[in-house]
Amino acid sequence: MNTNLHWSSRGQGAGALAIAVYLILHLAPTATPQAAQGESPSVVFETTLGKITIELYPDKAPVTVKNFLQYVDDRFYDGLIFHRVIRDFMIQGGGHEPGLKEKKARPPIQHEPNSGLSNLRGTIALARTAAPDSGTSQFFINVKDNRQLDGQAGRPGYTVFGKVVQGMEVVDKIRGVKTQMRGPHADVPVEDVVIRSARRAGGLKIEVGSEFHKARAFSVVAYVAHPQRGATLTLELPDELEIVEGKTVRPVPTPLASATSVVVWQLRGNRPGTYAITVRSNAGLVQKREVRILD
Repeated sequence: MNTNLHWSSRGQGAGALAIAVYLILHLAPTATPQAAQGESPSVVFETTLGKITIELYPDKAPVTVKNFLQYVDDRFYDGLIFHRVIRDFMIQGGGHEPGLKEKKARPPIQHEPNSGLSNLRGTIALARTAAPDSGTSQFFINVKDNRQLDGQAGRPGYTVFGKVVQGMEVVDKIRGVKTQMRGPHADVPVEDVVIRSARRAGGLKIEVGSEFHKARAFSVVAYVAHPQRGATLTLELPDELEIVEGKTVRPVPTPLASATSVVVWQLRGNRPGTYAITVRSNAGLVQKREVRILD
């Protein structure tokens, strides 16, 4: 199998695009990605076949994650396609527009050979040529365990820097599309699978004081980092608390000067006691706080 995981519309004759075929089939076990919940950044790809959420591991591959997030923040991936799909191997994107027009990327980054992560099903890795320090914007998602792509002593592999945590069924839809030869290029989807957008997943944090007097208004402030288009927040309250200002379901505004949006509710308590306040995002994030209402 051709495992050269860089694919250029400039043709396949250049030495820099030499095929890198790895024949080592019995590899030492490598760690699967582990990260504390809430500590790792995530990115959501909205594609023409559905959404894919990827958790990133900056503690394992800091250079590669920083590079990937810069492309995301620059909205570089918006409108690009998955240009190479091999059903029993991987799906690859991040470098070409519809029509196989190659998009100019930033200079390549330094290869990170020791991330400690394996090319297992659902992981995302940096695509590159046979030269280790050649990775730029292109990436691939493994659709099966591809341990033969892992680095070993004297043999640089392909750097894993994250894992699909939601939307693996979308990855499987993409792997199942019909492909064709297009010019000199194999494994090109017959119908374009387009990345409509790639955005950081929104983190959620809420702030509220701990004690308030009955019938006096107080604020609940929600901070949403990198909100997605169409993001909303829902406030859940017990009967003893009521909203003074703001609706139960609030849209999250698009941030202007920063990457964080703010949503504020004004509440008040009608009966002494300790009560839970819950804020839920339509992206599945939940934050809870308790407040005490004094007489």
